Amino acid sequence: MGFVASGWVPAMIGLGIVVILLAAFTLTRNEAMSMLLQATGYALVLWRTWRDGLTAPLLWLLAIIALIAFVNRQVFWERSLPTFLGGLADVFRGRASR
Repeated sequence: MGFVASGWVPAMIGLGIVVILLAAFTLTRNEAMSMLLQATGYALVLWRTWRDGLTAPLLWLLAIIALIAFVNRQVFWERSLPTFLGGLADVFRGRASR
């Protein structure tokens, strides 16, 4: 929503993404929808930093992400990734999350 407020993303797109993913999460209790909402924000920050040519801040952000990924690698591989992929599979199968 910060990108909408700053004018970097059109209001209809930003609000649409948030409403759709929040509604999907609320209706299905599927954690993957919440993960997608968070990933959208992170991706926009990285994209905007790259697009504005801010190389040093982008490298810092990527280094921090890599460090967090390394420190949390076990949680990522054993919980986060299976939860996300399983949640997406549930969405495509048309059933509520486990």
